[in-house]
Amino acid sequence: MSYRVIGAPSSILSNAASRVNYQLNAEIRSKDKKMMPTLKDNFKKLILIGLPIFLTIYLTAPFLFGQIFGESWAEAGWYAQVLVPWLFVMFLTSPLAPILTVLKLQDVTLKYDVVLLIARVLAILAPIIIFDNIEMSVISFSIIGFMFNSWLLFFIFKTVKKYDEVYG
Repeated sequence: MSYRVIGAPSSILSNAASRVNYQLNAEIRSKDKKMMPTLKDNFKKLILIGLPIFLTIYLTAPFLFGQIFGESWAEAGWYAQVLVPWLFVMFLTSPLAPILTVLKLQDVTLKYDVVLLIARVLAILAPIIIFDNIEMSVISFSIIGFMFNSWLLFFIFKTVKKYDEVYG
């Protein structure tokens, strides 16, 4: 429920921005222009859109879930709080990631996705098996998502910088 309340609306925005960014970056690449100015501009816009929303959710989720869905849902608000850092970084990364396809780096994204899948499965199962604790699983899952998306964001910026040095 927590993921649906937070993740669904951000996915809609993120997917729309993704399609626009893909077309824009493909056009920039076909003209051998620099990609970094567009990347930075899009990144700033995503921060300006997402930060107030995700910060508000982080600060108020248990209260809001309890008020909107009933007191028994307040715990879902805590789960939402735990997921917010990961979802925010994913909100920033997802619209920018298609640039890797434009740069023909699908092999990197495939490897990234395989390692991410393995890490997510371990993040969910290890705390349950070792500690019998679902809350630790949610925290681990969010931390893994945050770390992987942060790395991907860094990789995107690093790759575009290298591209611009060669072609821009």
